[in-house]
Amino acid sequence: MLIFYRNFLLMALSGLFLSCATGPRIQVFTMGSPLPKDVHEEFAMTTDSLVVAYSFSGESGSMTMGIFNPTESPLFVNWRNSALIIDQKSTPLVIFKGLDTEVIPPKSMVLIEVPLQVAFVPNLPRDPVAERTSFYGSNGYVFQIIQRDYNQYTAPLKLRTHLVIAKSETFINPNIQNHHFFVRQISEHRSEQSALAFMRYQKGPKNGQLQPDRFAVQNPDIDEGNDGDFAIAGVVLALLLAILSNMSNSGD
Repeated sequence: MLIFYRNFLLMALSGLFLSCATGPRIQVFTMGSPLPKDVHEEFAMTTDSLVVAYSFSGESGSMTMGIFNPTESPLFVNWRNSALIIDQKSTPLVIFKGLDTEVIPPKSMVLIEVPLQVAFVPNLPRDPVAERTSFYGSNGYVFQIIQRDYNQYTAPLKLRTHLVIAKSETFINPNIQNHHFFVRQISEHRSEQSALAFMRYQKGPKNGQLQPDRFAVQNPDIDEGNDGDFAIAGVVLALLLAILSNMSNSGD
């Protein structure tokens, strides 16, 4: 009987420490868009007179936009009148570029990087229902994750770019471009190794490279929360060890 109780207490203790270690440490956001992907797996709007490509990366999300001029004449971008719109809040792109306007020479490209500052979502809505799944890393290790899929209507984050581009620096009859993006999936990971593997290509010619539609967001409370949980676990551990000690003494 004593052996049964000892095993029961040890199992309870193991469960306690496992519960302290649980909780997603990192969320990986996978972006979606009505725009198709190009050969580089970037979201892209492609015409004979203009190419605009997007990729997402970095901690808390960073959007890199490249505007390519495939023509024989210069193009002009009005950064002051161009904007990033997130949840109906508009931010002029001149803030990130530092230029009111910029010329794109023929057969050339300009780049702009915009930090999104996406926050960790502590309590994801139950709709859609979380799906527990697994995937293989490049080293053959199996990672267990939880993920939720969204569409452009249910996504917790939606953004849009508004671009003003013209063939002359007077910006008469400008080419107005509006491109939409949304979070199509959020996956929750318990380790950096799992999150990094999920963001990389796991096979093919791009094996090991970061996928351009994904970025990671750290849980800001995981360390502090775990410290408190483990402190409580330490107290419970002392009590359980005392009980085990008394049971051993009584058994002798």
